[in-house]
Amino acid sequence: MPCLTVLVDGKPHRLAFEAGPSLREILESTDYRVRSACLGLGACGLCRVRLLAGEAGPVTEPERVQLGPLLADRVRLACQCRPAADLTVEVINRAAPSDWRRPPAGLIAPESLQWPADRPRPPDIAHPLGVAVDLGTSHLNLAVCDLASGRPLTLRFGRNPQGRYGSDVMTRLVAAQDPAVARELAAAARAAIGAALADAASRDGIDLGRVGRVVIVGNTAMLALLANHNHQLLLQPRQWTEPLDCTPLDSGQWAAAWGIAPAAEIEAVPPLAGFVGSDLLAGLVASHVGQGAAPALLVDFGTNSEIALWTGTALWVTAAAGGPAFESGAGRCGM
Repeated sequence: MPCLTVLVDGKPHRLAFEAGPSLREILESTDYRVRSACLGLGACGLCRVRLLAGEAGPVTEPERVQLGPLLADRVRLACQCRPAADLTVEVINRAAPSDWRRPPAGLIAPESLQWPADRPRPPDIAHPLGVAVDLGTSHLNLAVCDLASGRPLTLRFGRNPQGRYGSDVMTRLVAAQDPAVARELAAAARAAIGAALADAASRDGIDLGRVGRVVIVGNTAMLALLANHNHQLLLQPRQWTEPLDCTPLDSGQWAAAWGIAPAAEIEAVPPLAGFVGSDLLAGLVASHVGQGAAPALLVDFGTNSEIALWTGTALWVTAAAGGPAFESGAGRCGM
């Protein structure tokens, strides 16, 4: 596997990479991101690097327009470079530090994120964008898509800031029994979604005013804490096999906080039951488990782990706390 050496403030940093993605895409999941504001099209001219050793593919027309005589000094646009062998570069325009990253190459948004045919489009948005959010216990993942074509535009992932209230769902649910803490947990999750959107807007030139639909999935506890609605029921064992209403009661205010279209539709997809959330449901829909050969098993392996078993005639689902299993938690009766 080829090696990329990145010179930042005079210090070399080495990382392995696979040929194919652009240099900008390779750097996006690291701490050495370059400035950018155009989805990697070469239109902004900000992602400048200097090649110190090795080659990164032929110079492109956007580079000739944006860089001109700087090309003679081996200055290139990272979004136009596609290295295939060892390469050493100096980052000229380094991006500001951020808690958000673009997932490594190979993780893409599904192309089925299109506007539902039976839903009216939001007014005054000629080309609406959609946002899909997976609110996990440990991490938040977000995708922005063109709803007309279903084409994914950009992705983001980062830590769920609720972690400071507890690494697992039960600790957070217990903490949320204090109404003030419950409000803080909800605000932290909403602020994280807004921060991820803002990072996508600033780095990829996404016009948040065009976002007309936001769909959020997650495990039941995360959805209930996000909405600050009925999360206390999850501390009652009799609720663990029952559906839970965790519909947000104030989602109309979220659009203004996130800077998206005022009339944007915001939907938190309901969980299935107990701790089995709508993130598992999204996985079932995306993977077509129920339409293929049976038996089939889908495992969503995370801090809150969920399993779906398709027998050919019935779908069985369950969930259990997976985080303590791979973090050596203190529980005596864990996984």
